[in-house]
Amino acid sequence: MVTNVTSPVTAKRKEAVSPLRRTSEIVLVAGTVVAVIAAFGPTWAVRLGIVVAVISAVVACLFAWRELFNARRQHARAMLTASRDHGRALTDERTRNAVDDAFACYIGATSGPEQVVDSRADLHSYVSSNEFTMNCAAWVT
Repeated sequence: MVTNVTSPVTAKRKEAVSPLRRTSEIVLVAGTVVAVIAAFGPTWAVRLGIVVAVISAVVACLFAWRELFNARRQHARAMLTASRDHGRALTDERTRNAVDDAFACYIGATSGPEQVVDSRADLHSYVSSNEFTMNCAAWVT
C-alpha cells in the first residue's frame, strides 16, 4: 500500500517578518505619504515635505541596517552553536573509539576468561589502572 507523505497544514516555509523590518516599512510609507501630500501645498509645505521624505528614508535605513546586524549576529550565534555541538559529537565519538580500542587491547592482553570485563564501568576502572597500561603495552609489543 502506498501512502502520501505530506507536511502538516500548519507548517510554514516562510519566516515571520521581523518587527524592525515592519517598522522600517511603516516609516518609509508614512514619510512618503506625508511628502506626497505636502507636494500639493504652498512652497513652505513642499520644502517641509522634502525634509520629511529625507528623514523618513534615513530612519527606515537605520531600522533596516539594525535588522541586518541582528540577522548576522543570530547567524553567527547559530554557526557557533553548531560548531560546538559538532565538536562535542566528535569528542564523544573519539572517546567511544578509545574505549573500544582499549577493550580490544584488554581482551587481547587478558590471560584467562576470569578477567573478562562484565560492564563498561568495569572497563573504565580497568582502563584507568596501571595494570591496563602494562598489559596493553605487553600485548602490543
